[in-house]
Amino acid sequence: MVRISWREIGGTLVAFAVLLLTCSPASAHLGRRLRLNIENGQIVAYGANTGEPDGLPNERPYAGAVHDHWKNYTIPALPQPTFAQTFLPEFDVPASVTGLVGRSLTLDLVGAWQWANPVMAHHGHTTPTLTPLDLGEVIRVEGALNTWTDTAQKGSFLLSEPLPAGGDPDVPILYSIAGHPVNEIHVLKFIISASTPVGAQPLRPSAPVFVMISPDGTTMEEKLHHESLLLEEFMSNVPEPSGGCLMLLAALGLVQRSRRPR
Repeated sequence: MVRISWREIGGTLVAFAVLLLTCSPASAHLGRRLRLNIENGQIVAYGANTGEPDGLPNERPYAGAVHDHWKNYTIPALPQPTFAQTFLPEFDVPASVTGLVGRSLTLDLVGAWQWANPVMAHHGHTTPTLTPLDLGEVIRVEGALNTWTDTAQKGSFLLSEPLPAGGDPDVPILYSIAGHPVNEIHVLKFIISASTPVGAQPLRPSAPVFVMISPDGTTMEEKLHHESLLLEEFMSNVPEPSGGCLMLLAALGLVQRSRRPR
């Protein structure tokens, strides 16, 4: 189900058919997500896939990175007829993570990049190189509480109200961009933090969490399937991307692996 919503993207007022960000536990979205946990007093986000198999383990063996794909829309009657959106990757809090009960979650967008014109990863070893978003390219990120930010201004917004006992299998989020991205993978860097209820111990915010959004398409090549999987694994091992220096660090063997045992 969708609704029409007017948004300012890159200084242009754009009409979007926005996916409704309301969901009950019984209708949690299937697909890739970031599953929150607490380890040594710190929030940790593991990638997971509850949808169709994609070639990687459904429960990712590393923290801090997961990808999904834009969904292209075209509505000719609108002033800006083409746009793309996705509500994946979203977040979930398993019932077993009782340390988040009663805490609200805040999402801080601190960086955005793209992997443009990636070499086909399945043709051989590829080291991703990240560059800034194109001039005027803006990605909007919003939660279900009418809170949002975008890649032009960055900053934080409230992602969820205090979490209930039993967790939440579907903490909604919506990503939006004008146009139909082609041959590029967008990379968003987030920090997740939680409130501290009276009488509770504070939790340390997460390490950087990287959300990657790849193109829509009808084939694996158009969707950059192999490149997306490669980039997801690569970003789970890189604490701070800095454009072309990622390639240099990898070549010098200086990228520290940060995989965590499940």
